[in-house]
Amino acid sequence: MPQHHKVKMPAAPRAAVLDVNSTDLLLAGASDELFRLNLERGGFVRPWLGRVGALSCVARSGGHGVVAVGGAGGVECFHPRAGRPVGATRVAGGGGAGAVEALAFAADGLRVAAGTAGGAVHVFDLRSPTPLVVKDHRNGERIRSIAFHGPELVMPADTR
Repeated sequence: MPQHHKVKMPAAPRAAVLDVNSTDLLLAGASDELFRLNLERGGFVRPWLGRVGALSCVARSGGHGVVAVGGAGGVECFHPRAGRPVGATRVAGGGGAGAVEALAFAADGLRVAAGTAGGAVHVFDLRSPTPLVVKDHRNGERIRSIAFHGPELVMPADTR
């Protein structure tokens, strides 16, 4: 029989992803901390502190376990064994248009796509801070979700 528990969060969560290697539920909230709820121990462990402002999205690479978070300042990556940021990049756009709202990793784990509040999609190689591709939806609507379909196709969805 399934059991349900209530957990009080330090900040309102906006996105969550499960790290299957450490059994941590990674929660991005309305703060610059990535909260980690360890499901084996049943409690919170030390959060990871980001430098990209209030976090709005989180994604995990299935290949090598890198965790990417998005916020008002861009995209930042963490490796679970390091426990600290291992890389960051700013996403172009002024006046909040560059705030990252959606993230997704490609199957190879080396590319990450970031959708912004201004309706643009940036595809990055993790080894470079400059985007491989930038595509603007040209309608000003924020990107709500994003996914890779196959090795080359990125499918973003905006609020329309």
